[in-house]
Amino acid sequence: MNRRLEREQVFQFVRPRLSGARRILEVGCGQGDLARQLSSDGFEVTALDREIPPESKAGRVRWVEASLLDFSADRTFDAIVVVATLHHLEPLAEAVSHLKSLLAEGGLLIIDEFDLEAPDESTCRWYYDAQQRLEAAGLYSGHRIKTDRDLPPLTRWRLDHEHEHKLHSGAAMKAAVGDQFDLCHVERLPYLYRYICAGLPDDDVGARVAEEIFERENSAIAEGDLLPVGLRFVAQHAQPNR
Repeated sequence: MNRRLEREQVFQFVRPRLSGARRILEVGCGQGDLARQLSSDGFEVTALDREIPPESKAGRVRWVEASLLDFSADRTFDAIVVVATLHHLEPLAEAVSHLKSLLAEGGLLIIDEFDLEAPDESTCRWYYDAQQRLEAAGLYSGHRIKTDRDLPPLTRWRLDHEHEHKLHSGAAMKAAVGDQFDLCHVERLPYLYRYICAGLPDDDVGARVAEEIFERENSAIAEGDLLPVGLRFVAQHAQPNR
């Protein structure tokens, strides 16, 4: 799995927004890459997830295995970072409310997500065609291409994202955050490259192909040929006089 580019992109989004912060909570830390990076930059980081691989628990990070709603802290955090996790959290309004309770007044909630409902047929076709071209070149495992290739691309996308509970759309996440916080920043951006890069070899060849896929998606969005699937929010816990 080649996630180097994804890690770089997420870090470049998160790190500049932490000026003045000290205590950071990452919700849905996964393998802990971002938590370790932030810790090495001098932040006091708590990394939360239901399960954290033992080999990930390195560095000066406080690792906590728990669900968000079961987690509590003795002090609030200066910033909370949530990467590719909010779309799973259920019930959404309660999860966002709990995030607010963990965040200091004036603190930032930084969210890096994708919008399930963003892509159209052409966008999905580009995504699946890219996978299949890389498979033909021997750079991508066919086992990662799960749905019937004869189905329409948008149907395949929806089937690929079926889950035991309904995933939250970008509109639902934005509304839930906006109800509890002051939204400071919203942007849409490339995201499909992340799925594709996860299937590339973790070597220099995979890294070069990942950069090319990212640039192609970014350019196609700029030219209006693809719809952006990535979605980012920055929201502030409002001061009491707001």
